[in-house]
Amino acid sequence: MQPSRHARSSGGIPQALTGSGGGGPLSKPGHQKGQDVGNGVYMLMLANAAIFLADHVLHLPFMQSLYLYHAHPAWWQWVTHMFSHANWGHLSNNLFFLLTFGRLVEETEGFWGVMAVYIICGLGAAAASVLLSPANTVSVGASGAVFGMFAFSVLSRLTSLNLRRLLESIVLGQFVVRQVLEEVAAQVGGGKVMAGGLAVSHLAHLGGALAGVLLVLALGMLPGAGDDSKAGSA
Repeated sequence: MQPSRHARSSGGIPQALTGSGGGGPLSKPGHQKGQDVGNGVYMLMLANAAIFLADHVLHLPFMQSLYLYHAHPAWWQWVTHMFSHANWGHLSNNLFFLLTFGRLVEETEGFWGVMAVYIICGLGAAAASVLLSPANTVSVGASGAVFGMFAFSVLSRLTSLNLRRLLESIVLGQFVVRQVLEEVAAQVGGGKVMAGGLAVSHLAHLGGALAGVLLVLALGMLPGAGDDSKAGSA
């Protein structure tokens, strides 16, 4: 079964270039800055690429059961849809931003931290889309999770006393704020359509960004959350 013509993709992020930087509340004890940074991101990228290959090259018949069908979502689709993509351009765009911002998150939060941020923000994106989009919508794409990484990577640096991270947050923040405002404007204006006629789910993007903000705030309330920032400014 193909996604309906009303299917929404949580993709379609404009191309841009960003910087990097980072130690934060999700980091495992003993995690050293720069130590194996990128392994978690590469695992996520490989998972996205493998599912795309199975779906669009091998055409395995069960792959569309991984999409998130809003009318009657199966429990696994809340997670699997964020690894599925509508076409190559959709995947390529999301992989670019996942590599860029995912590395920033992993640099501060470690392997399991970037995994957690990706899944939690992707779930936030899915919740917003399912609650506020038409029931015949079918969602695929990683960009709700990626929008959450946008917000998380910037705000987690703003909570740091490290001058380098604060500078990174200012540079990255300009891009993130612009992206969020563009998503709001697009949603108010009726939305954009990707190549192939799939609608961009601006609601999913905004839901993912909101999840990233709430995650940073929640982590900041944990006991000892400021210890790493103090250590980083020494």
